[in-house]
Amino acid sequence: MGSMDVKALYKFTSGLYVVSTHDGDAVSACLINTGLQLTSTPLQVQVAVNKGNYTEGMIEKSGTFALTLVSETADMPYIGRFGFRTSRDFDKFDGIAVERTILGDPYTTEHAVAMLACEVVQKLDVGTHMLFVGEVKEAVSVADAAVIVVNCKSGLDTCTDILKTISKSVSKFNISRRYTIVFIFICC
Repeated sequence: MGSMDVKALYKFTSGLYVVSTHDGDAVSACLINTGLQLTSTPLQVQVAVNKGNYTEGMIEKSGTFALTLVSETADMPYIGRFGFRTSRDFDKFDGIAVERTILGDPYTTEHAVAMLACEVVQKLDVGTHMLFVGEVKEAVSVADAAVIVVNCKSGLDTCTDILKTISKSVSKFNISRRYTIVFIFICC
């Protein structure tokens, strides 16, 4: 086997996305960094969602999801709303403007660049995450803005700086710092 320089992985870039779904009246959403267009005919995207995440189980049940591309305008309260709490016991859409896709999934136009409504056509268990392939049934351009990009060029030093910034906001969301650290390693 060749060498294993994990710093090579720091060169990846990704956007931040909110993936959301519904099951009856229940709604769920989470922040991910693993959205990608796969094909153009049929138009398909993929998302990878941690299997320990409440949203992953709800996508499995519903068979649909909305993928919202997050703008660079996103602030810490927005990131905290979708990234630091579980939908199991917190309604992430409470108190903000909510739209519904043609498939019934919730999304917000706040800090959104675009939204894709998808029907799951394939799934693949890839260890810690479930990979969902969704056929796009609706696409909405929300704003003419740049998508937020996550890149840990400097490796853990950059992640540590991000962690320090996020940690200042942790108390606002009544969560433990443990979840903040998990979030950083997911994003970086």
